Amino acid sequence: MFERRRRMIKKILSLMLCIVLLLANIYSVSAASDLDSAVFRLEALGILLGDENGDLQLDKELTRAEFTAILVRMLGIDTVTFADGTQGNFSDVMPEHWAYGAITTAAGLNIIEGKGDGTFCPDEYVTNEQVMKMLVCALGYEIAAENQGGYPEGYMAVAVGRGITKGASVIMNNPCTRANAAICVNNALDVKLLESFSTTGELTTTEDTLYDRLIKNMDGVWKKGKLTETEFTGIFIILP
Repeated sequence: MFERRRRMIKKILSLMLCIVLLLANIYSVSAASDLDSAVFRLEALGILLGDENGDLQLDKELTRAEFTAILVRMLGIDTVTFADGTQGNFSDVMPEHWAYGAITTAAGLNIIEGKGDGTFCPDEYVTNEQVMKMLVCALGYEIAAENQGGYPEGYMAVAVGRGITKGASVIMNNPCTRANAAICVNNALDVKLLESFSTTGELTTTEDTLYDRLIKNMDGVWKKGKLTETEFTGIFIILP
């Protein structure tokens, strides 16, 4: 009797282990799929750039300047070109800084605020909650986030509610990796932009997304027909 029970428990434990391993594998495949899709589209749109060797360094942690540059490209805005010696918004971001144009542009759009002491600390690692705040502000949901408690909880709540964090590992106070940023930025592209926010907390969105606006502004010729792939020709598609 005891031996039969022991064998039964062993079978149950083995089954549970198989289920856990299967679920972990499914999650891993899903996460990889989310990242692959994000990278494919962001590269095609010119939002995510690699180093001089084309390496995207997806495991690398992002700095505040690096993410601000990604954010401005996501908005499809050409960074403002300033004359040499022109003072920007932050005392520690000089015109010679490589991300000066992006940082000054984002500050002008009230997407970034800096540290509150006149500095931006461009070379510090950007945290996940800072990334969420910038994305939420870029999409126009700042008032909704402030209504839910402000920074950081309100912005995290809006980011989760709008699906920005779907497929990403977003842990507060942790530096944001390029992989997580890619997934969140890609999700943000498909969020409908906020049109109005009522005193009762009701959101009214537009039918437009940032992706829609980026596509509309892209140069190209649209043709309808059938393309047959050969060893010399192929097709490159920007996925919605």
